[in-house]
Amino acid sequence: MRGNSVLVSLLVVLVGCAPVATGTPTPAPAEVGMTPEVLGLLIEEHVGAPAAVTGGSGRLTLVPPTEWVEGISATAYYRARPGQPGLSITLSYSPTPYAGSFGCTASTCEQRGGVLLRHDPEGLVSPRERGFVEVTTSAEGLPPDLLDAAIALAGDPRIAPAVEPDLASAAAANPRWRTDDLGCGAAAIAGPIALPAPGSGPLEPVTPQALAAVVASHVGGSCAGDASSPGAVRAIVYLGADTDRLSLAITEDALACDQLDHCEHRGDVTLGRSEGDPPDRPFRLLLSRPAPDGTHWVTLEHATHDAERSRIPLPTLIALVTDPRVGAEVDAALNHAGDDLPLRWRYTPHTVE
Repeated sequence: MRGNSVLVSLLVVLVGCAPVATGTPTPAPAEVGMTPEVLGLLIEEHVGAPAAVTGGSGRLTLVPPTEWVEGISATAYYRARPGQPGLSITLSYSPTPYAGSFGCTASTCEQRGGVLLRHDPEGLVSPRERGFVEVTTSAEGLPPDLLDAAIALAGDPRIAPAVEPDLASAAAANPRWRTDDLGCGAAAIAGPIALPAPGSGPLEPVTPQALAAVVASHVGGSCAGDASSPGAVRAIVYLGADTDRLSLAITEDALACDQLDHCEHRGDVTLGRSEGDPPDRPFRLLLSRPAPDGTHWVTLEHATHDAERSRIPLPTLIALVTDPRVGAEVDAALNHAGDDLPLRWRYTPHTVE
């Protein structure tokens, strides 16, 4: 029995001395550098998903027009909604140390939520320990309903020289990130398209997308875009090139015949013509009629640099400008049809006058 006890004791000692396997600690994932794609994703988190987002690196203006630093930026494009114009939001970041005032004085900047609200030019600036963050929009001023989200975006602590890998991976997989020029590209002419029958639901303010859909239901187009301005909701449908396009608008002003080479009236429709001077100025044929509300005007413009070979007959243009679906307010189904328009949507302005 004594021998057995010694053996057991020896086994216990040996087991106790055996090395214990330990798991190798998993190193924390290394951070990666900030990218324009991450900036774009942060815009989405604070403001909402846009229709498209793009960005890159370049010069960021600190004090227009001469003070700038190198940095990165992302711009998110939001389509118009009924009663709300389209908007783009740009988020910029530079890690370059900067000790200036960003052009701020007591009368041009104020503190809001820990960031600088700058009034000239309009935007938000968030000075950082390394560099700065800036938020600007395409609007003349920051829309009041966007201000809180924009302040939170400018102050987001994740905007830094390095970010978590998971955030960078999610940004790199963003399906709304675009690497093209956001123009028409090589889009071919398609259509005309069919529009849904007018519904019986409530009316709502017309959007540029709805106006583009109406144009595309009369003629074929390659792409479309929003060309609205204060006092006018306007869509452009491109007919295969910048030099040949149709725009349909709801405006507050009647056609200014005194600024055109020729004007005539055909019932409720006013026809105007500007002969142009190619290649600098296109030939322009304008048609206008009073909108159903009695305070706005429906205006159609065909601009082309080759009036001799225009493929849009005048009866088609008259049918388009007098389309009963068009007004300052339209059936909601028409706005929805515009959102689903099977034409490429262009976010850059046309490059040829």
